[in-house]
Amino acid sequence: MLYRAHFCIVFVTVFVCFSTTGQSCGQVNCVGGTCFQHFNVDLNWKSALNYCQNISHPNATLSAIHNAFENNALITSMGCFADFAWIGLHLVGDSNSAQWEWADGTPLSYNNWELNEPKNGTNCAQICHFNFSDQSCVAGKWIGVDCNDTENVSCMYANPTIGTTTGLSNNA
Repeated sequence: MLYRAHFCIVFVTVFVCFSTTGQSCGQVNCVGGTCFQHFNVDLNWKSALNYCQNISHPNATLSAIHNAFENNALITSMGCFADFAWIGLHLVGDSNSAQWEWADGTPLSYNNWELNEPKNGTNCAQICHFNFSDQSCVAGKWIGVDCNDTENVSCMYANPTIGTTTGLSNNA
């Protein structure tokens, strides 16, 4: 009897998760002064950045990840069965001096790239939750992709119970 009740709860959760296009999917997960929230919408990188900046949290932007704790918090916030999501990491500068930078303007100081990533010619990054199609990525690892690809969105904003987060701004 207990087994059946547990199965129903899991089934309802999965159904709700797949049915919430454009709404928060999963949970808000906060680490210190930063909250991460996943949205089940398919957008390119620039549209994803705009989407985050227009949710109802001051200074929200695409997620920036500065340590393993934040990386894990972001993965937990994905909650549903999304395989990849945009993060705020992108190349800035001309081809000779391009540097990876977060959408909030902070430099890349921590990374969790998948093996052999980022590939040449990629200019934005996504995080892998898990991959349904070919199991080619490891949960929590990052891959370089074309900014015009479309994927789910991972936003971050200051934890309203703590205050502002260092580096959090609407710069792109």
